[in-house]
Order: sequence, then structure tokens, then C-alpha cells
Amino acid sequence: VSLSAFNLASNDLQAYCGFSDQLAPYRCLPKVVVSGNWGCGIFKGDKELKCLIQLMACAQAGKSLAYCTFCNEAFAADALEVFQRLCSSGCTVGQLWGILSRVNPESYAPRLPSVFQIVLAELPDGATGC
Repeated sequence: VSLSAFNLASNDLQAYCGFSDQLAPYRCLPKVVVSGNWGCGIFKGDKELKCLIQLMACAQAGKSLAYCTFCNEAFAADALEVFQRLCSSGCTVGQLWGILSRVNPESYAPRLPSVFQIVLAELPDGATGC
């Protein structure tokens, strides 16, 4: 069993629509999205999964993501580590989508390994740069 493709796609599309310039093509919109732990009620409140969904949506929209962790230093460090590994491995949005779609929702609460740990385990160690 994997994450519901519908829920994953719905959340990614929701974030993309909010982050993209498609609905305002004649307005100069910021190139950075400032976001945080929004929408964490779905997927049993998984901040890690929602962070990665927002990261994918920003990448698709051509935006940078400034993710506010609200003073949660451990989460900030973990998110930064995952982001750096995603970049150094050359992981695409499609590849990350594939990893996330294989996450087993039955293992939620409490889940070990976490979504970040699953993603890190799936990424190659190669360094190709961002």
C-alpha cells in the first residue's frame, strides 16, 4: 500500500497553484515562497511530507522555498539535510514523487523511519550539484 496518489497529487497541485504565477501572468510576483507547516492535518500531520510536497511545488513553479519551522531547530536541521542531499544527488521532482508514492501510510504514528529518513535512504550518495 502506498500513499494515496490522489491525496499526494491533490496536495501538490494545491501548493503549485498557490505558488505559481499562472493565475497572474501580468503581475510581477515574488520568486520566493515563504511557507511553513500549513495543511498538516492531512497525512496525519506529517510535517516532513508536507515540507517535501511544498518543495516539489516550488520547484515546479520555478520558485525558491523559505520554509519557516517556527523555532523547531531539529526539524530545520533535518529539512536542510534532506534539501542538500536532494540537490547533491541531482534528484528531480519526478524522482522525489516516486519515492514519496512508495511510502507506506500504514506505518504512520509513530513512524520509524520518518519520511525524511526514507528519502535519504533512497537517494544516491553522488554529488552532481544543484
